[in-house]
Amino acid sequence: MQAQFASKALKAYESGDYANSILFWDQELKSDKCNKEQAYFLLGNAHFKNKNYAYAIANYEKSLRENYNQEDVKFNIKVVRAKLGLDTENKILFTNDILRKICFFFSEFTLKLFVVFLSMILVAYSIFRYFKGDIKLGFLRHYLFALTFILAILFFLQQYFKSQSGPAVISIESTGFENINLKGESKTLREGEIVQILDEVGETIQVETEANKIYWIQKSNVIYI
Repeated sequence: MQAQFASKALKAYESGDYANSILFWDQELKSDKCNKEQAYFLLGNAHFKNKNYAYAIANYEKSLRENYNQEDVKFNIKVVRAKLGLDTENKILFTNDILRKICFFFSEFTLKLFVVFLSMILVAYSIFRYFKGDIKLGFLRHYLFALTFILAILFFLQQYFKSQSGPAVISIESTGFENINLKGESKTLREGEIVQILDEVGETIQVETEANKIYWIQKSNVIYI
């Protein structure tokens, strides 16, 4: 069923039926076996073609959360932000993070494979050393242990980055207020702008804008990433 939704989504996109492509990708994302990295990227493309620019940005950012090192996704984010008249260099959520670049250098599967393989070597060496005594290359054990430890940290950091929440995208041009009652000094927040969620009270949320200003806005005016 999972492959069926993906196939339908691609066919709808190719035929110019972007609305149905979006629906099919939404169904695809509900599958446990869904390739979220690809699905969010292609869903973002469908939203872009359907002129849902804020939703396009949100889904591109979700794709980067699954695999940070996707230059085509980062480029698409810049294209959409430029179309909305937003900064294209300095305020993209995941595109300037060195730690994420390192963590996603290897895929999740590759990191798992390396950690398991190196751990097995260390166990085998420990067993051999117990029964046969040390060997000339015993110093390599320390390097293997350090490498296994580093790769395990990268794996768990990947999982952490994928599960993070907090950022959101302004879905429609909104007015932000300095007061929780939506009164006082106000500022227009533009569609597609990335904000950090700081607090939530009922149907209003407190956000930090790309200009590092703090305002309260309607909760319904953002798309959570």
